[in-house]
Amino acid sequence: MSASQDNLQADQHYVGIVAAAEWTQSSKAGTLGLEIQLHCPDGDVSHTIWFSEKNLDNFKRQMRCLGLTDEQIDDHDYLFDSAPGAVLLSEVTFRLKWDEFEKQNGDVVRQLKVLSIGPVLKADKVKAQLASVLKKNGKVAITNEDIPF
Repeated sequence: MSASQDNLQADQHYVGIVAAAEWTQSSKAGTLGLEIQLHCPDGDVSHTIWFSEKNLDNFKRQMRCLGLTDEQIDDHDYLFDSAPGAVLLSEVTFRLKWDEFEKQNGDVVRQLKVLSIGPVLKADKVKAQLASVLKKNGKVAITNEDIPF
């Protein structure tokens, strides 16, 4: 998958959707990964979620951000056959950083790289979490008196 980074910038948070997804394999170690194409109004960027024993917790966290359940993540048949299609159009937040690496010919390449992805905060979930915390602290609702300005 190629990426058109257009107006994307490092150290910025973006909200986008998964426009494409496919299994890939690293050329050096043969590690499997799910390569996703993230699309937002400022451009597109590619991100690979590596699947290895060392990266398993991170892989699961990122797959949950894409809407998969723990049962789906733990089912290797589902992961291979269905996960690429299931994550399409998933909405995520992502943050970028500059990455530099040296090619075999000595050239240095600088490109934007996805630093992290996360779930998009939905108003109903935020309100439910706020209500839960406030109830534990003896408050039931936020009133004008609760707002410090």
